[in-house]
Amino acid sequence: MRYQKIESRIWHDEKFMKLTPHQQLLFFYILTCPHGNLTGMFVLKPGYATEDIKCLPKDFKKDLDKLVEIRLISYDYETSVILIHNFLKHNPITNPNQRKAVITQLYSLPKSPLIKLFIDLNKGLAEGLQEVLSKPDSDSDSVTATATDSGSGVKDIAPPVPPEPVVAVPYFSCQFFDIDYEYREKLAKEYPALTDEILKLEISKMEDWIIDNRRTKKFKANGHLANAKAFIRNWLTNVRVDGQAIFGKEPKGLPGLRDYARRKGLDK
Repeated sequence: MRYQKIESRIWHDEKFMKLTPHQQLLFFYILTCPHGNLTGMFVLKPGYATEDIKCLPKDFKKDLDKLVEIRLISYDYETSVILIHNFLKHNPITNPNQRKAVITQLYSLPKSPLIKLFIDLNKGLAEGLQEVLSKPDSDSDSVTATATDSGSGVKDIAPPVPPEPVVAVPYFSCQFFDIDYEYREKLAKEYPALTDEILKLEISKMEDWIIDNRRTKKFKANGHLANAKAFIRNWLTNVRVDGQAIFGKEPKGLPGLRDYARRKGLDK
């Protein structure tokens, strides 16, 4: 189990021992919940947590704020992104494939200053994260409660080197799968009426459905759905817009893709 190193040492941690039983339960939930990933930073919506651990929203916020206060975690209330400060200290990245997965997972997160805080806390991973930091509005001031081990807050830290060219940036992404440009192009041909707006909406629905039915699905080591493409196709086959299937004759999704290709230099 990936969290065993943290769990076996936490009982000797002075900060943890001062927490109430409910606060300890919440921290264990954060460490082991199904929304976690290789980075220790992921989207944790309050509604999911309160349902899983059976607590009231006000109690969840109170206990979460305590974990932030003692610098075990940081939390962005606007985007619901959570960061476990010492996660990678106890669960280090050990190979290039894991490192690429970390970059992909960071890029799939909502825009949040916690991405920069993550880099500050894990300087060894700074190389290759320039693409993540260059996301539009990634330096917004949306953090309601954040903290670092040094108490210095969120810092603007630029990686010293450009990203590795082998790291693919997802065209669309969620915590269970990525859709790169090549696959988006295939979907546009298979579902001509599938616009980016429709796809974004359906990805959000897919994500919620997988969360509610995760016991029926198989997942890879990085938390992604094992048969993601088959799942996406089966889902889109049943999508209706204004009562019509998205197998329409008008290729609404293709112009947007061509514009994306021109902007990214993919049409050369």
